Amino acid sequence: CQFTESRDDFERSDAVLFRAREIRSTNIPPGNRPLGQKWVIYETEAPTKTWDRVEAKLEIWNEFNLTSTYAYDSDVPAALYQQICTHDATKACTGPTCRDYAKPKKIPGKAAWLVSHCKCPSQRETYVEELRKYFPVDIYGACGTPLCRDMEHNHQEAQCITDFMSKNYKFYFSFENSVCDDYYTEKFTRFLRVDVIQVVLGSVDYHKFLPKGSFLDVRNFASPKDLAETLKYLDRNNTAFNEYIHRKFTSKCVDDLTIKARNYPCRLCQHIHEHRDDIEVAPDFRHFWGLQERCVEPTKFFADIA
Repeated sequence: CQFTESRDDFERSDAVLFRAREIRSTNIPPGNRPLGQKWVIYETEAPTKTWDRVEAKLEIWNEFNLTSTYAYDSDVPAALYQQICTHDATKACTGPTCRDYAKPKKIPGKAAWLVSHCKCPSQRETYVEELRKYFPVDIYGACGTPLCRDMEHNHQEAQCITDFMSKNYKFYFSFENSVCDDYYTEKFTRFLRVDVIQVVLGSVDYHKFLPKGSFLDVRNFASPKDLAETLKYLDRNNTAFNEYIHRKFTSKCVDDLTIKARNYPCRLCQHIHEHRDDIEVAPDFRHFWGLQERCVEPTKFFADIA
């Protein structure tokens, strides 16, 4: 396959890729598409971060042949952070010879949260605000204290962040900006191999990645205050904290290369070749990627836990 960003090649292209968040009435191709050309709708952000910036009334949403999103039911899945994990908590280290992950922590009695968007569709910030009444949370990033900002490369910044959290904290908040089915990001995957107990917030089955008793899901607590009591217990009980971490480290995760974005062009090309003679019609993207179909409103998500 040959990929191009030149609009001069539109007429001779076998397929055209559209980024959903970037579609505007002013950049839709004029006239009819060439015979046999397939249109692919592509998006790696959640629906909540898609429909807040585009015109839903445009007819183009019902004119695509293929879907390509982080959702597994897409024609050509395209996610940035998908992982495949296996774990067996029965193999966790037990006894006095196991490593003590709690003792070296330099900032006990607090949780940490790195966040770049201060107000989000998930309203995670409201939950944290309430939780901080009962348990201290240090906030880093654009919404708090700057952290690892002087790194030259992204991978150096990521390593700096995980090293800092590992060195200082027992608890880290992996809170997603949107509560949508199967939507998770580096906020979660970045810390899978870090010796912190992750507190998670999202519409994800986290047991696919980590064994029971190795993380805390806000959905399992009646309120932020209730969660705070568990955090306090794990903070003062180093044995219990270490059990969480040893169970966590029985999980082994790898990038799901059938989903991972880095080989995405090849998978898209393969699909186009294998189905070049097939008539393919994608569902209306407004429903396929709809807020009601894919996401949970914060009022409903927090109804029984906040």
